[in-house]
Amino acid sequence: MAFKGGTMGAQVKFETVRAEYAALWAECEIRPERDKTITATAKKIIQNRPRYDAVSRATGVPWYVIGIIHQMECSLSFTKHLHNGDSLKARTWQVPAGRPKVWPPSGQDPWDASAIDALTMPGKEFHKITDWSVERVAYTLELYNGFGYRLYRKINSPYLWSFTTHYKAGKYVADGKWSASAVSGQSGAMAILKKLIELDAMGVDLKEASPVKAWPKPEDAVPLPGPVVSAPVLEAARSRSVWALVTAFFVTIWEYIRSLFEWLFGGLDSAVALLPQIDTEAQGIMAPLASLGAMLQLNIAAISTVIAGVCIVIAIVRHSRDKAELVDKRKQVGD
Repeated sequence: MAFKGGTMGAQVKFETVRAEYAALWAECEIRPERDKTITATAKKIIQNRPRYDAVSRATGVPWYVIGIIHQMECSLSFTKHLHNGDSLKARTWQVPAGRPKVWPPSGQDPWDASAIDALTMPGKEFHKITDWSVERVAYTLELYNGFGYRLYRKINSPYLWSFTTHYKAGKYVADGKWSASAVSGQSGAMAILKKLIELDAMGVDLKEASPVKAWPKPEDAVPLPGPVVSAPVLEAARSRSVWALVTAFFVTIWEYIRSLFEWLFGGLDSAVALLPQIDTEAQGIMAPLASLGAMLQLNIAAISTVIAGVCIVIAIVRHSRDKAELVDKRKQVGD
């Protein structure tokens, strides 16, 4: 099953993220090394379509959406609840717990009954959806897993985008337990959808994403507060430029480099002063060395200053160029 990142559906409205889904879908590519795995999964979903069709007739949810959720939550097993992958031998015990309310079902296939409940329960109510566009499918699937990645981790949800070019790392390894280095080993829902369209374009009755002019987000969207960081790092993060990060790096460590040199050369004098019995003889030896050290300190500082200055200038120029390219790209998307 896929661990939940929080079912905070009320905090994310479809219209505020619709343009984002359309843009991500248009640019989404399946990673070549994952294509074989996703193809095998999509073929199994197509083979299972008769089971999904039965639930689709009862709920109005497209068969391929049901199939994708079945893979994400149950690894295509018909012995598990569609809600979260718990065993059908009892009600669910993980989030959402205690579903379905009436269990076992009377006169109905257990998996079908559980799947219908999972899709129509309060907080989901997918049976009320009538417009199954690409954007709505993406929103529905992210809602199913929860918006924790979006709201609290600021990354594309691996539940949707794993195995595509829109996801690299970061995942919830258990309900509410986050790991920034963990990488999802599960096919993302939108990657599976792309492969289903490729294998069965006629069977996937899906509306293509609508043209949008509001990416990355509507101007009136209110961002959630983020962690407190230094100004250079914050600017680097906002610009999405690696050269801005280089600038921030050099600006941040420069004072530490100078302090290190001062400590090293000052430490030599302090060490000799701790040995009174040889202090007199050492003074004669240390006098020229101290002069050499002072000269070296000055030279090293000067060289470091020049190097850091050059790197900062290069970084700022590259950062400005990257930022200009990003602005042009956004204008092209808007057009």
